[in-house]
Amino acid sequence: MTDRYPYRHHGPAVHGSKLADYLISEANMTEDIEQLRAENARLRGSRLTTSRQTRAMSCC
Repeated sequence: MTDRYPYRHHGPAVHGSKLADYLISEANMTEDIEQLRAENARLRGSRLTTSRQTRAMSCC
């Protein structure tokens, strides 16, 4: 995972070509976070559907 954003740090400012690498790293991290959030939302949605289906089936 660190290969996708090797320049992620809280150190000194980055300049030149390292700046481009840093910006790519930030974009990769943002993309990864968005994908994780989407996956978590999808999983939560499927769990809610399953629990609703279970409750609906248990009442009949």
